Amino acid sequence: MTIPAIAQTKKFNDVELTIPDTTLTLQGYAAPNAIITFSENSSVIGTVSANNNGFYSKTLPAQQTGIRTINQYFTDKEATKSQTITSSFSVASQQNTVVSTYHAPTITLRSDNQIQQGSIVQLSGYTVPNAAVSLQVSSQVSVSVVADAKGFYEFFYNSEILRVGDYFATVTSTTTDATQKSEQSTSINFRIVSSAVPTRPDIVVSPARLPPPIPQNPIDESTIEGNTTTISGESVPNAQINIYENGVLYGSIFADDTGSWSFTYTARFSPVTLSFEACIDGRCSVLSKTIKLFFNGLNTGVCSVVFELERYRYWGVSTGDQINLNVFLSSGDGVLYVDWGDDLVEERFNHDADRPRPYNKDYQKFGDYNGTARFVQGDCEITRYFSVRVRDNNTSDVVWILLPIALFCLYIANRYYRSPKEDDTIVLKDK
Repeated sequence: MTIPAIAQTKKFNDVELTIPDTTLTLQGYAAPNAIITFSENSSVIGTVSANNNGFYSKTLPAQQTGIRTINQYFTDKEATKSQTITSSFSVASQQNTVVSTYHAPTITLRSDNQIQQGSIVQLSGYTVPNAAVSLQVSSQVSVSVVADAKGFYEFFYNSEILRVGDYFATVTSTTTDATQKSEQSTSINFRIVSSAVPTRPDIVVSPARLPPPIPQNPIDESTIEGNTTTISGESVPNAQINIYENGVLYGSIFADDTGSWSFTYTARFSPVTLSFEACIDGRCSVLSKTIKLFFNGLNTGVCSVVFELERYRYWGVSTGDQINLNVFLSSGDGVLYVDWGDDLVEERFNHDADRPRPYNKDYQKFGDYNGTARFVQGDCEITRYFSVRVRDNNTSDVVWILLPIALFCLYIANRYYRSPKEDDTIVLKDK
């Protein structure tokens, strides 16, 4: 007897088939904590922050295949953009395509763009920490420095070997093991002019023997509680320290016999960048390294204050010479306090007062004087620092000093008398 076959069914487990995504990873090195921006066809396709070592990595999902062209650059801590790097490559389907880039440094000209022959050209920027940075000036000369642990580098280039004319400067960066070298940075242009022709009536850049001031406290990137702090540092003894707020002259003070200097700074906005230069008898150093400060608890909204010191000049002052402070008040009440360094003048304004009002000052004793001009109107307070070097009038030496409050113009939007409002704007302009 034949036994019939019995049908058997085999059960198979479900099988999941995973199709890999097509991804693009953009990675590389830039300045520490820089923001790297990626774009394609003029549209931003992503951003990423570098770490403390300057390394970054960004993976973009669901990418189109084929030949792609990506542009990328980074922005450093001073909001300066690096050279844009363009990369063309092929993106394969269902794979992760990795593109690595070693970025060129940023570069900033801290000197004036017209420089007297033989003066110092100050250039700085940011790159990968501890990288070697090479400077080229119109492809004629090359010098190198090493960036610090934060990626900051600085050149004090002596222009003695350069003839009168136009020049451009670029930098490149190389890793400590020399395995990677960047493309050239963006180009910085400047002009060398004859030393017999002054480039600016207010600044004469000195040779390298007069070093820039060294800001010490607070340190760069500090966060300040409130809106007031003491700024201090070291310099050449008895040098006049010019203070620049976001690149605009803020005031000046004198260093003491040991080279120490300090002043009280009240912030009107945050963050703020401060830099300094040292001057002796009108000859000034290049600018110091910039420090960036953040302020918590700014008293914003009470009044909006704008300072402008677009033009200023050196004054020759001897004992008995008279200098003038001219004040113009278009409306409103307020009190002006002027501390000339040896006495205090208080003048109370009102809307009926004659305007402008001149104040004359002659110093009877020679020496260095640190002064302040402080204007108070309601909850709004404006302070300016100035410094005056006075010598005996029997001295034949020509004395040049900086008096950045030589002319104040105080403007308030309303031309008629009214109480100060939160949106009042007061402009101090030096002419």
